[in-house]
Amino acid sequence: MLQQYADVLVDSRSVIDVQRSKNKERLVTAEKHLADMERTMTLLQQDLRASYEAYKMDVTDKDTDREQKKM
Repeated sequence: MLQQYADVLVDSRSVIDVQRSKNKERLVTAEKHLADMERTMTLLQQDLRASYEAYKMDVTDKDTDREQKKM
């Protein structure tokens, strides 16, 4: 009986270790995805700012500026 309990305990620890490893992998993937999204957002903000600056300096017209904002 005691041996069965010890075996279950060892098996449970193995399962927990595997789950922790999977969670670490998921976390790394999620962090990479977040970093990619942040980079994309920065690029979009820079593009929007450049578009507005072009409109402000009369390089583009109002309709073009509005179309670029919709994207």
